Amino acid sequence: MNREPQDYRLPDTRSLTIRSLEPTDATQAVKYMQAMYTDSPFLARYSDEWNISIEDEAAFLENAAKSQNRLMLGGFIDNVLVALCDFSPLGLAYKMAHRCQIGISVATKHQGKGIGSLMMKTLISAATQTGFEQMELEVVASNTRAMQLYKHYGFREIGMIPRGFRYREGYYEDLLLMAREL
Repeated sequence: MNREPQDYRLPDTRSLTIRSLEPTDATQAVKYMQAMYTDSPFLARYSDEWNISIEDEAAFLENAAKSQNRLMLGGFIDNVLVALCDFSPLGLAYKMAHRCQIGISVATKHQGKGIGSLMMKTLISAATQTGFEQMELEVVASNTRAMQLYKHYGFREIGMIPRGFRYREGYYEDLLLMAREL
């Protein structure tokens, strides 16, 4: 699924463009995800566990663009990818097709600038227009910055997976389940 580009002015006066990712964005998307998996302890993989080729990423983005119920958005400053967000259905059968799973990330050096908020607003609007009735996500319990954003946009805690994340350093963290009705 595709969404028209939208431009926003950030507090530092730079412009953020939020638009659907295209196969031509594959190189930037792969580099961005490698950096995020390296920088953030809150994502589901370590960087050495994510070995997607640029060709595979381009095919993935092309398939997402063709989908009627999956959306991949990028946030760009000066044509550089600084944020990603997406939604996809939790199931295709009628009983679950009203629910979507979301993901959102902002490059470490661009956090705290309102980009996550703009990405979330865009994601909520697009999910509503697509016909979803509920958005769901999982968040590491210690990721307080993300939880503040989610709560600000109406997500509420609906459950927990104890020890849902296992770290190589030998400790675990709980995963919180959150949902928002649309």
